[in-house]
Amino acid sequence: MNVNQVLKGSSIALVASILASVSFNANAMASQHEGNTTCYLLKQDKLVSKSNCSYEGAISSNMSFNYIGYSFNLANNNAVLKVDRTLDHKTSQRKLEFNNKPAVVQFRYGSSLKVIPKNIAAKFETGAPKGTLSCVKEKASAAWEICAPFEEVRFEGL
Repeated sequence: MNVNQVLKGSSIALVASILASVSFNANAMASQHEGNTTCYLLKQDKLVSKSNCSYEGAISSNMSFNYIGYSFNLANNNAVLKVDRTLDHKTSQRKLEFNNKPAVVQFRYGSSLKVIPKNIAAKFETGAPKGTLSCVKEKASAAWEICAPFEEVRFEGL
């Protein structure tokens, strides 16, 4: 085996390992969706408005980072409300925000707007009963909250 053959073999191995590394790390996906639904806007657990709204959603992820975001346009309030969730797999840090403020996910009964207890909501991984609302609420004491029908907008993955 001469030097040229060794160099050629080494080059092929190097290129193959770089391509394998790049394809493994580039394992990424992204999608967008939009629609119309009914939005419930609450403040301190009291209904402020229930109206038709439109939303745009985006999901993106790769080997080290996940992002899910929703932007709601409430026509009656001339308001745009944003829900963002990020997960950094390297640090295991999760961040959920509602209009750039720390937030939490909860579920409500659509008919009464009462909060569904966490032990019951924990069973919603496979789906919630019809009429259930998926909600994101600010953590602050004078908290704002946005809810939408679970079958149309799902915050549980946040």
